[in-house]
Amino acid sequence: MAITLEMLDTPGLVKLVITGQASRIDHVVHINRLDGMIRSGRMRALLVDASAAELLGKDSFSHEVWDALFTVIRDMPFAYLPPKGHETPERRAMIDTLVREWDGRYREFDSCDAALAWCRDMLSAGE
Repeated sequence: MAITLEMLDTPGLVKLVITGQASRIDHVVHINRLDGMIRSGRMRALLVDASAAELLGKDSFSHEVWDALFTVIRDMPFAYLPPKGHETPERRAMIDTLVREWDGRYREFDSCDAALAWCRDMLSAGE
């Protein structure tokens, strides 16, 4: 398992890559890093590539991670490449509820190129 964080060539665009199964501590550490980047003005849009991640084992843990992430990014543009098995009715309902609760600008993508293009469009539009 690994979580990596990288600044992309577009100012304000950050990419978080999750592979394998990340622990609660891994998620907390990286969400805190994102918070610092937002507070410093270095991050204005987020792309999370979880296409090689394993789904979190418990729904409550998954909800906790997603809620913590939205607490930090709020309505910032957020592109997501989900892992296999992501699309269950329960998981969809949990994510949809959080997106509505936080007025999130969230979109899921099948390709990194499409996700990058959307984030760049959002940033160039001043979103």
